[in-house]
Amino acid sequence: MSMNRRVGPVVIAVLAICATARAADKGPVSLSNAQVEFRDGFRSDGKQYPRMSVDVLVNKKPGKGMGLSCKATCQVGDKKMSDKAIAMAKWDELDEGETKRVDMAPFVGQPLDAQPSNCEFSVRWGKLFGGDPKEVAKFCWTPEGVKDGACPKAK
Repeated sequence: MSMNRRVGPVVIAVLAICATARAADKGPVSLSNAQVEFRDGFRSDGKQYPRMSVDVLVNKKPGKGMGLSCKATCQVGDKKMSDKAIAMAKWDELDEGETKRVDMAPFVGQPLDAQPSNCEFSVRWGKLFGGDPKEVAKFCWTPEGVKDGACPKAK
């Protein structure tokens, strides 16, 4: 009798370590459980882009046009590269106390040339178009994981 059976589990390793942003003044949103993973670009050239995922707790009901964005600055060799991304969601449909998991993917259009030594994500909340979003959290990714706050300055 022949039987098809898988031997052992298939494991996909993703370097993603959780981090939680401190919400000292409890602004309009609080962020937690930040993760960063690198994805292959759309061209088969080996280049990758970071995708940041984070849980967003709504502390104050968002108005129309409000949203979450980030500016990522990555150190790739001796170059610093920056790009922005927004989190697509129907923010104005969320109520106070609701949590939504969102993704932001900077560098999708122009993936990084090589693995960065670090990437700093400045996450902002506010009017996405024609506004001046305010920083609500900062995270630093290194090959060891994700931590709250800015990345250390190069020496």
